[in-house]
Amino acid sequence: MVGYSLWLATLGLQTWLLIHLLRVGLASRYPFFFGYLAVSWANGSLLWFAHHNWSPLAYSWAYWSGEFVTVLVGFLLVGEVFRETFRPFPKIRRSVSWLVLILILLVLAASVFLQISGLVQHSWQQLFGQLPRWVRLVQALLLATLVGVTRYYYLPLGRNMIGLAAGFGLYTSLAVVGLVFQGLGLVDLPEFGQLYAVAYVVALGTWSYSLRVYAPNPVPVYRGRLEQDFAHVNALVSSTLGEIRGSLRKALGT
Repeated sequence: MVGYSLWLATLGLQTWLLIHLLRVGLASRYPFFFGYLAVSWANGSLLWFAHHNWSPLAYSWAYWSGEFVTVLVGFLLVGEVFRETFRPFPKIRRSVSWLVLILILLVLAASVFLQISGLVQHSWQQLFGQLPRWVRLVQALLLATLVGVTRYYYLPLGRNMIGLAAGFGLYTSLAVVGLVFQGLGLVDLPEFGQLYAVAYVVALGTWSYSLRVYAPNPVPVYRGRLEQDFAHVNALVSSTLGEIRGSLRKALGT
C-alpha cells in the first residue's frame, strides 16, 4: 500500500511540475531538467502499465532498462546545473560540458568492457541493475564537488539552481547510502526501493518549491581567482598531455 501511494505521488508531482514548467517558461530555460523529468515520468507511467499487464519477467526488464536510460539522462541534468553555475565563465562552461559527456562515455565503455571481457559475472539484466547505482554515485560526487567549488570561490546560486542541485543531490546521495546499506545486508530490496521512492518524492517537492518562478544565479563578485586557477589547471593538463604524446611517439619510433 505504501509503495502504491509513493508511486501515485511521484506521478502526480511529475505531471504537475511538467505542466508548471511549460506554463511559466522554465522548460525552455532548463531543457535538460525538463527532459529528465519527462523521461522519468514516461518511465514511471510505462512501469505502472507493465505492473498491471505484463509478466513479472517482462516487468523486470522494463524496470531495469528504464532505470538505465533515466540515470544516463540524469547526467544531462547534472551538466545543466554545472553549466548554469559557470555561465559567467564561458571557457569553464565548455570544459564542464565536455567533462560530463566524457564521463557518460567512460561509464558506458567501462560497463560494456567488463561485461564482454568476463571480468564481472553478471547477466545483461544484472548489469542494467548494477550500473544505475554506481552511476548515481558518480553524479553525487560531481554535485558534492560543485558545492565545494561554489563555496571555495564564493559563487552565488539562485533559488532555481539551489533547488535543482539540492533535490537531485539528496536523491542520488540517499540512493548511494541505500546501496551501501544493502551491500552490508542492513536493508533488503523492498526497503531499499521504498527509501528510493521517498527520496525522489522529496526531490520533486524541492523542485516544485524552488522552480515556482525564474530565479537566475546572481552575477559573481569575485571572478579573477577562479579564472586564474582554471587557466593554470588547463595549462598543466595541456602540458601533461603533450608530454604523454611525446613519450608515446618516442616509444613507437615515430
